[in-house]
Amino acid sequence: MTARASSSASPCARKISGACWAGARGRRRHTPSDHLNGGFWSNGGSPLFDEETIAYIVGMVTSNCVRKVSRSLVAGIVLACSSLLALATSAQAGEPAGQMLHFYTTEVPPFAFTDRAGRITGYCIEVVHALLRRTGDRGEIVSLPWARAYQTALSEPSTVLICPKRTEEREKLFQWVGPLFSTSTEFFARTQDSLRINSLEEARGVSSVLIQRNYYSVPDLQRAGFQNLYLTTSPLTSVRMLLGGRAPLMVMDRLMLPDLLRQEGVSADAIESVFTLSPDTGYLTFSRDVPAAVLKRWQSALNDMQRTGTLNQLKRRWLSGELPR
Repeated sequence: MTARASSSASPCARKISGACWAGARGRRRHTPSDHLNGGFWSNGGSPLFDEETIAYIVGMVTSNCVRKVSRSLVAGIVLACSSLLALATSAQAGEPAGQMLHFYTTEVPPFAFTDRAGRITGYCIEVVHALLRRTGDRGEIVSLPWARAYQTALSEPSTVLICPKRTEEREKLFQWVGPLFSTSTEFFARTQDSLRINSLEEARGVSSVLIQRNYYSVPDLQRAGFQNLYLTTSPLTSVRMLLGGRAPLMVMDRLMLPDLLRQEGVSADAIESVFTLSPDTGYLTFSRDVPAAVLKRWQSALNDMQRTGTLNQLKRRWLSGELPR
């Protein structure tokens, strides 16, 4: 009659079942609760389920004691212990799991912003939450003014900057995971002004160009000879000033405009694109101290979101507003 793995099982069955937790020849006994709490390791840091333990169990298969127990039970126990050994060995020598990361962003709707309830939300924020679930890592998200967020990401360990644009100047300062989205930075004008710009030289010739202070394109435009930049405190301020006729041109990320125009109660056709400055991509930037294994884990998880269509679902939710012409 086949023995059952229960409290009424034979002493031999209980002996084999306990071997997975007790180990071989006097090893400290671990319980199932040790396993559930992540206790794959014995005191001293060595794997609990090592080659010795498995050899011990396999050797018991040929003993007179084990012959009294179902072969399927023994096979299941051996397989379980072997699997746990593989997992323990991988955890000991492989990627660091459960990495604590500190995320920083700023107010850049629809990518990241604080809603009326005080929650930080947006397209990039939802992507980060999804990646945290997929990787098993942990993190907190803080919204700061851009200059402070950027400096913190440069100076503090285990930091991630959410959705900055990838540029040549920033390339070696961070480690990159992405892209999360593609967009473009463009010159915009009021539709009613019928302004036409065909070159940077023509843009340099207007009275002033609105652009958010610390926007990544500011140094590029200054090097290109723009002495007419009007630096604003926020993207919304730029939109308000353009709509109010305070300046003929504004430079901004194309994907940011629908949400900003909605906030002002203005239709998308009130503003038009008159010249494209550059194509752009948004990424996650990790500080240089973050292990390469963590970067690999995050890039793999992002690739999986792209492959399964999850990323496109989030794009349709957050980035599908009506764009200016």
